[in-house]
Amino acid sequence: MTATHFTDLTVDDDLIVLGDATITGSTTITGTLTADITGDVTGDVTGDLTGDVTGDLTGNVTGDSGNCTYSAIGTVSATGAADLFIAPADVTITGLKITVTTGITGNDVNYWSVKAVNKTATEDLSSATVDTTSGVDITADTGFDITIDQNADIDEGEVIQVSYTKAASAADLVNLAASVAWKTR
Repeated sequence: MTATHFTDLTVDDDLIVLGDATITGSTTITGTLTADITGDVTGDVTGDLTGDVTGDLTGNVTGDSGNCTYSAIGTVSATGAADLFIAPADVTITGLKITVTTGITGNDVNYWSVKAVNKTATEDLSSATVDTTSGVDITADTGFDITIDQNADIDEGEVIQVSYTKAASAADLVNLAASVAWKTR
């Protein structure tokens, strides 16, 4: 099969790309794009994004449930905290997830305690800290929920962070990343 190359493509209907294809230049598609995409996509996407995203997703994702802001923190080997989000307006935090690329197996001695905090207002967003003790595992490359059940209304300019406390010799949080889901109130 030969590769198909599109340059400065404008499509006013649906586009289905099968096999190898390269789309370059200023491309506008009005309708539905059905394709497996490998490589970089730069620009705005308006509509629903369905499927898996592998790699870096930078910016805000807006949909029916509000917005989601993603932060790559890096590998964590000691107690600390990372700023995740600065409220662009008065918002309500609707969820927070963390992910790592190497799974963490729950352990009653060597574990992590994780919580979400409004750094500016010095308020916890969770009534309980999540401990990765026995039976509480973080699966690699899978979102791990940090429950937001209090102080979820955040004022413009306030900073949300995730804090993590290492107990004993807990394994590193490899390539820790977090996403904050929020909606304007």
